[in-house]
This record gives sequence, C-alpha cells and structure tokens, in this order.
Amino acid sequence: MIIIDNILVNGLKKEFAHKLVNVRIEKIYQPEKDLFVFNTWNNIVSNQRSQKLIISMNPNTYRACITSKDYKVTSQHSTFCLHLKKALESGTIISVKQ
Repeated sequence: MIIIDNILVNGLKKEFAHKLVNVRIEKIYQPEKDLFVFNTWNNIVSNQRSQKLIISMNPNTYRACITSKDYKVTSQHSTFCLHLKKALESGTIISVKQ
C-alpha cells in the first residue's frame, strides 16, 4: 500500500498546475468501476495535443496521473460519473490547489 503524504500531494499539485491550468475538460468517462478518465484539451497552446487525467480509486493501486494512453469508452457510467459529467464537462480548470 502506498502512503500518501504532503510531499507526494505537493508534487502532484505542482505537476498538475503546470500541465492542467487553462485546460478545457472535453469528456469524462469511466472505463472501470474505480477508474475515471478526464479528456482535456489545451486551447491556449496550439501545438499541444489533448491529454488525459486519470484518477483511480482502487484501494490497491490508487493513482492520479496525466497520460496520452487511450482507454476504452464504455456506455455504462455510475451515478457519480454522471454527476461529474454534468458538473465538469466543457468546463475549464482555472487553478489547482492542495
């Protein structure tokens, strides 16, 4: 099991602030029961490709990372995922805070 401490969270915050501020959330989907994928697009930097923010809530392998890997889009979503989609899709990340 991974121990999440302030140093790890601060490092994630710095990386996400550098890569995700002013990025638009295009799609949110849930390829697995405990995995959420946020497709993002940076409309400020024209040469930057879309990227994906992955948030896994699996108790054995929890993680949050940025990747370009493609995940299978499923048609079935949990109620929580539907609420995320309603609240966050087409929104812009304006800051990342700890």
